Amino acid sequence: MHRHAAFWIRLAIAFGASLAACGSAIAAEPAESARVELVDIDAPASVVPDARTPLLPMPRALPYSDAGSWVRITVEHPPVEPRLVVESMVSGPVTLLLPDGRRLVRSKLKPDYDPDASPVALVFPLPDHLAPNTPLLLHFDHHHLAQTAVTVLSKDAALDRERTTLVLATMLYSALASFALVTACFWLIVRERIYAQYALFLLMWLTYMSTNSGLFYRLPGTAVIAALGIHGQWMILTLAIALPFGFIGEFLDLRRHAPQWLPWLARIQRVMLVLAVLIALSPWPWATYGMTISFTAGLLFTGLIVLGARIALTTHDRYAYFFLAGWIPMTVGSVLRILQASGIAHVSVMYMYALGVLMQAAVIMMGLADRLLRVRRERDLAQQAAEHDGLTGLLNRRALEQRLRALSDEARSGGAGLAIMFLDIDHFKAINDTYGHAGGDLCLQAVAARIGAELRSGDYLGRWGGEEFVALLPGSSIDDARYISERVRSSIAGDPVAVDQRTVPMTISIGIAVFDPLRDNAAALTARADAALYRAKQAGRNRVEATAEVVAA
Repeated sequence: MHRHAAFWIRLAIAFGASLAACGSAIAAEPAESARVELVDIDAPASVVPDARTPLLPMPRALPYSDAGSWVRITVEHPPVEPRLVVESMVSGPVTLLLPDGRRLVRSKLKPDYDPDASPVALVFPLPDHLAPNTPLLLHFDHHHLAQTAVTVLSKDAALDRERTTLVLATMLYSALASFALVTACFWLIVRERIYAQYALFLLMWLTYMSTNSGLFYRLPGTAVIAALGIHGQWMILTLAIALPFGFIGEFLDLRRHAPQWLPWLARIQRVMLVLAVLIALSPWPWATYGMTISFTAGLLFTGLIVLGARIALTTHDRYAYFFLAGWIPMTVGSVLRILQASGIAHVSVMYMYALGVLMQAAVIMMGLADRLLRVRRERDLAQQAAEHDGLTGLLNRRALEQRLRALSDEARSGGAGLAIMFLDIDHFKAINDTYGHAGGDLCLQAVAARIGAELRSGDYLGRWGGEEFVALLPGSSIDDARYISERVRSSIAGDPVAVDQRTVPMTISIGIAVFDPLRDNAAALTARADAALYRAKQAGRNRVEATAEVVAA
């Protein structure tokens, strides 16, 4: 288990470390053909700054504002059929003021079906004959900190990048949706809430990522969320943070490994759910909420890694290793994405947190599948214990009666014949009195093994009770049953059982009966075989007897 732990943890750390390079490669941008500067004014789109308004270097993220931010774009070398491409965390309207005074408005919350627009970025067509160094003004309607990237590309380059982004987004979203669907199917089959909780968690992360890109608002019925503005997106993020706490408590089996943490996880989940409701219903801009909840998520997810590592190191629970292998990459990706969105760090990891969530989903799904197999094994073991005798390992009376009824119904409906053997160890009470119950148990086990060795592969053998056994012989005639019974009787009588370095001579009496579809049912067949056993006992024991009706026939 230590070897497996080292493997999973190394895999998680290696994947987390490699995500930066992967995310950087995916998010690589073409060279900018425009100079972007922040206009030093906090004003709505209706208040246009003049040329005297100071300009600031464009920050990594638009600052907090009361009315919105203005950005000036100076197109130094306009490409053919230029397009202004805006990728931003701003959900409100983005307004472009063209040199001729016209205004173009784009919003992720209200998708524009203009052919020059885009479902994954805010794209504005620029005049075809835009003069070099022509300044353009762009307004972002926001209050919160918002990572923003503005570039000017040719129409073909913008379409190429859009196609690449759509392919990557489709792959990521489809994979997450598939994992969520499979987990939901697990829940429908086994009805354990852990699978429902995890399916909801994945769906909420998928929803959050698609609201970030803007693709979510292309779906029908999303106008209700769009009406909440950025608060709707933050509500979904808060729900995505809240949902795993119930799932993790069960996945890590905290009730057994760390019960003191269960109340804390429940409290955190309740607080997050309350926050989700508050941010959704808040009529006032809550500008700092997004960054606050994001950094809180980073701290909470890191704390869960510490908890999982503690359980892995102290209990070596296999599911703690699954958890670490999935949760570390997701947390690394999410933390770097938070640092990027806040402007603290300049890292090109646009898709890093999505890849981390996908890695987490793949590993946790393996853990859930393993858990499902464990449940199935435990169910099989429970069924085995419920159907088998604890001493001899044979079928118990209840299980044997079930098989007898099924075989009787099959024989009555025209299936193969059926014979039954009733077996009883002779003078077993004397064996118990002489050698004790431990010695008697050894004799029972030895007799059960010898009977089983003489039966065929399709026969059933069970302990009826005490020293009595019953064998069901599907497809057997009276001659088959008599032949097998004589082999069993000879095997037991010819080889005494060794108990405490002493030999115990043993014999067995057997009564046999064959199913008659015209008059028998399971109870009648059993009664006739039991009557034959009684005659074998009366006739001197250590013998095989058939029912009188069969003998007469």
